[in-house]
Amino acid sequence: MELWQAMVLGGFYWFSFLGFFPHSINLLFYQPLTASLLVGLVMGDVPTAMIVGATIQPMFLGQTQAGWVITNDNSAAGIITASVVIASGMDIESAMAVAVAVGLVMSQLTNVRMTVGSFWNALTDKFIKNRQYNKLWLSTIIYPSLFKIVLYWIPMSLVLYFGASNIGFFVDGLPEWLQNGLGALASLMPIVGLCIVASSIGKKGYMPFFIGGFVFAAYSGLSGIGIAVAAVMLAWFDFRCQNKGEHLSINLKSTVSESAILGKEI
Repeated sequence: MELWQAMVLGGFYWFSFLGFFPHSINLLFYQPLTASLLVGLVMGDVPTAMIVGATIQPMFLGQTQAGWVITNDNSAAGIITASVVIASGMDIESAMAVAVAVGLVMSQLTNVRMTVGSFWNALTDKFIKNRQYNKLWLSTIIYPSLFKIVLYWIPMSLVLYFGASNIGFFVDGLPEWLQNGLGALASLMPIVGLCIVASSIGKKGYMPFFIGGFVFAAYSGLSGIGIAVAAVMLAWFDFRCQNKGEHLSINLKSTVSESAILGKEI
């Protein structure tokens, strides 16, 4: 990997933690699929990067956190894994194992940021107490952003520049039983993520959509784009029905009741 590529990708990693945008935008940049896309654009291999991103994205669907204690670093998993696959030609199964390890290790940087963040809070309180409101932008924007350069940008750039090509050889040198174990663990994580997402839907009435969509995707033979378009149209139709008080299940029930009443009248 070239130095400028490592610097650009390290800058994206830093950018994903800035938090200057709405929460939904921040989450978008934090996802492995988005991070992998940028890796592909920078390294000139978008198809491979998107395959890596789509493979490891389900692994992080069920990620939860308590009190802002981050257990996995999604952005680092996408950037480093996609870079390693493109630079060293690692297979996807081994890449999934790398994503698990990278996500766990790099998450400790965020825990460090949370600890140091208490200092910026104290400095903000000091400025407010002294009525130095013109300095609040220093403790809330400038100082935290500069610290994140040291915490995120520089380490990520160094890891990519010196290790993107070597991690693949390191993983290939692991014992076969350990590689198989990591591969099995990585294969289970997408299933766990999907199950957690399914259980968090909250409405039992939506489970038929989930199961039907899975069966449709497995046996229809359509591409991902076709399935996505069909899902969007179905979601739009159901949304319109609910807004009009005409939910599909309610319609069916009312239709049966009206038919019974008409039958009695006849």
